[in-house]
Amino acid sequence: MSGGKSLSVVSINIQDLPAFVPVMDRRVRRHRMLTQLPGLGADLLLLQESFVPAFRMRLQQALRDLTPANATRCNGRSLFPACGGLLTFSRFPVSWSRFVAWPRFPSMKLDERFGRKGFLLSELETPRGALLVCHVHMYAGKRPPCARVRRSQVELLIEYLDPFRGRSILLAGDFNMDPAYEVIDGGATTGWELLLAAGFREAAQGSNDGLRTFEPSTNDYARYTFVKNYDCRLTQFFVRGEGLEVVSAPELCLTDPPVSDHYGLRVRMIVG
Repeated sequence: MSGGKSLSVVSINIQDLPAFVPVMDRRVRRHRMLTQLPGLGADLLLLQESFVPAFRMRLQQALRDLTPANATRCNGRSLFPACGGLLTFSRFPVSWSRFVAWPRFPSMKLDERFGRKGFLLSELETPRGALLVCHVHMYAGKRPPCARVRRSQVELLIEYLDPFRGRSILLAGDFNMDPAYEVIDGGATTGWELLLAAGFREAAQGSNDGLRTFEPSTNDYARYTFVKNYDCRLTQFFVRGEGLEVVSAPELCLTDPPVSDHYGLRVRMIVG
């Protein structure tokens, strides 16, 4: 892909929730975000759990060199806006953007129901042509029933993206699944395996070595429950199409000091 355009992509769940969490340390973390995020020099910045309206506006002001893909749908006063807490910032012009919420179901966890997670599809106008960015946040939980929900979300996602087959697509965000731990009862195919079968290539090739974005063993902000959580990689980058290639292994960022219960994950790609 000689002569392609380099693209630096960063994704992080910023945990800006409209609720009290004992170790949240919201004021300190927000200050760090407003200082550190612009300094990353990212061409594409994907933020999950950006729920508080006033801070969404402050983020847009701090990241004024980047275009918010979905600002018009996220700048209202609602704590649970029509963008599922997803903010996509791009150095390239945004042709269009569309948010799709995951379907609700009777036994859905209350926080998931209020959070209205989903995926945000945006088309960017890069110097090498159009690039589709699908920014996702999937159902959380370690148990097999939660993995089954994520599988159904992946099925919906693949179906939704099918008309764009042949286009260059970046699929990234907080998948809430680490391939080392994702299990469904009876050995059923997981959402991760479905994505690979659909032709997506994962940037870290399934490894979480040195890439654990949720790491209670080192990040105090990730120790907010009495249930012992394990270190795992919940942020992923998948690509599909001939016009997009990963050119360097993903690496952690926003770790020292941390700005959230998640660490950021950064990858460099070539588009064109």
